[in-house]
Amino acid sequence: MKFNLKIYLSALLFLSSCASKKEPEPQGTQFVDMSELVTQWDDGWVSRIKEHWTEVEKGNMKVLIYHPHSLADAYQSNLDQGNSDAADLLEAPYFSDFTSVQSRGIQSFESITFITADAIEKENGKPVHLVFFKKHYNSGIGRYLLVVADSKASFEREFGKNYINSSSWDYMDQMASWTKLANMQFRNRFGLHAEILQGTWSSGSTSTLSYYYANGGYAGATGAAVADEFKFFSNQKYESVHSGASGIIGNMQFSKAEYKGNYSIQNWWGLKLTNRFEGTTEDFDGYFEAISKGLLLVLIDKHQTVTTLAKH
Repeated sequence: MKFNLKIYLSALLFLSSCASKKEPEPQGTQFVDMSELVTQWDDGWVSRIKEHWTEVEKGNMKVLIYHPHSLADAYQSNLDQGNSDAADLLEAPYFSDFTSVQSRGIQSFESITFITADAIEKENGKPVHLVFFKKHYNSGIGRYLLVVADSKASFEREFGKNYINSSSWDYMDQMASWTKLANMQFRNRFGLHAEILQGTWSSGSTSTLSYYYANGGYAGATGAAVADEFKFFSNQKYESVHSGASGIIGNMQFSKAEYKGNYSIQNWWGLKLTNRFEGTTEDFDGYFEAISKGLLLVLIDKHQTVTTLAKH
C-alpha cells in the first residue's frame, strides 16, 4: 500500500475550506489595551499582561510566566543545558551581577529544573533573589517561570525550601513539594470580555501514523485532522463549524457539523451556547490566555475536552 499524498492533501484542503482560508495568526489584541486585562485571585495574587510574559504579583514578590518562545522552548535532551540556554534568552537581558548561581532539579518523568541566583534588576538597580523554574509536563504544556523576590528567605516563606536532592531516597516527595510553584503557570488566565470575544476564532490540527512490516517494508498509514471555527457577533449570536477527517490514508472519512444560535458570557469564566447538538444548550468553561502575539481563547466542555483558538 502506497501513501496517497493527493488524497491526504484533499483531506487537509477540505478542513481548510470548512474553517478558514489561511492559518490564523493570534491577533486578539488588535483593538484591546492589554494593560487593562487584570485577574485578581482570591489568595492575593494579581495577573497582568506584559510584552513577553504575564506578571503575577503579590506584595513585593512577582512571578513572570513567560509566553511561548520557539528557541527557549526547543527540545534539549540535557535538561540542565536547556534550562541554562533558556535563562540566557529569557532572564539574563533584564538582570545583571549574578551571584550564588546554583542549578537544581531532577531529570525524570515530568522533570523539574530550576536555577537559583542573586542578581541586580536592571530596571531599578534593586538587589533580588531569582528562581528560574519549569515543570516539564508530559503533555508539553510546561512554561518557564521566573520568581523575583526580595530575598531567598521571602521566596522560601511563600514556596518552601525543600530543594531537590536526587541522591536522597525521598526525592519524589521533594518534587511534589514544588506543586504550588509549578501551578503558578496556570495564572496566565483572564476573564471573557464581550468586546474581545467578538470576531472569528479558529484552530486546527493534523497527525499521521505510519506502519512498517518487521522486515522494514511500508505497510500504510492512518491520519486524523480536525478544525474548529467560532464566529461571535455583537448581537450575542454565534456560528460555528467543526470539521474532521480520519482513517486510512487513501480512504479517509470526513465529517462536518455547523451550528447557529445565541451565546452569553457566564460570570467572566464561562460561555453558554444554544442550539448545539440536537438543539441542546452547551456550557463551556472559558478564558483568555496571553501570548506574545495576542490572546488565545480556551474553551473546555463538559467532557474536559480543551479547544484552544486564535483570533484572525
